[in-house]
Amino acid sequence: MADPEKTGWGKAAIVLQPMGGLLTALAVAFVGILGSSHLDRSQKQDARFRLYTELMSKREQSDTALREDMFKLIVGTFLTPSTAKLEQKVLSLELLAYNFHESLELAPLFKHVLREVEASKDPQKAEYRKRLESVAKDVAGKEIMVLQQGGALRERGIAFEDLQAHPEGIQVFEECFPLHSEDVSQAAVKDQSSTVGKPDENRRCIRADVIEKHPTAPRLQIRLESTTPEGESVDVHFWLDYYDLPMVDNTHLSHDQRIAVVLRQFTATSAQLAFVYFPGSHAGLRDKPFYDDMLQQLELKSAPGDQPRQP
Repeated sequence: MADPEKTGWGKAAIVLQPMGGLLTALAVAFVGILGSSHLDRSQKQDARFRLYTELMSKREQSDTALREDMFKLIVGTFLTPSTAKLEQKVLSLELLAYNFHESLELAPLFKHVLREVEASKDPQKAEYRKRLESVAKDVAGKEIMVLQQGGALRERGIAFEDLQAHPEGIQVFEECFPLHSEDVSQAAVKDQSSTVGKPDENRRCIRADVIEKHPTAPRLQIRLESTTPEGESVDVHFWLDYYDLPMVDNTHLSHDQRIAVVLRQFTATSAQLAFVYFPGSHAGLRDKPFYDDMLQQLELKSAPGDQPRQP
């Protein structure tokens, strides 16, 4: 007589064997469907990415061509002999300033047009002068908003009666900042009292004095000094007016840092200045980093086992 247990297993094997084959086939089919679906989604995503890249590339090319044509047309107003009126020149300068302020040093052009305005007998000369100052202030304000995101902004004022009482000049700014770009934004919100007079191996101290006020124009002569424990010694003198825009008109410092001074307001009795300390990566397209700064940044990023710098 056959063993009942073996007979049961034999029956089970007879039933399960075709089911196992069926389940295997279903599993293979399911995996194939999943793989095909994933491959299909991947191909669609790649196609969308290529289409997006092509559209963005064509958009950039179109925008570049438009800006190039605009630039040639606007600059032609100033560089070619013409009978362009002051209204056209002021409008052209406004277009240049709003569209190309990050890559062009526009201060000479501003001052050239301003001289033409002052020398003209146009009854609207006061309005033109106001428009030039307004666009310069507007562009400078926009640049300051960008620069302070990765740097530090300080506002200072000066009364001209104090400057008259001290003809040798008046100190309007003194502060110590971190040397390294990644530390600047952390110190941007600190009060001046937390850094002044506390230089260490990781800080740069900057001082600015107002030396002289121009007798007729809204201009100030500035002396700017920067020192570091490493031995950097910067001492520069320059005249400052509304047309010195910070992204392209700034003082180059070591460790790929910049300091810019901006004339915010100028009245009969006082002036308001802005001091912006920021990394060179935020500077305008014209202001490229020096090779020694680039090498220094690469060394800082690639050095193994660096210990955290003390704030």
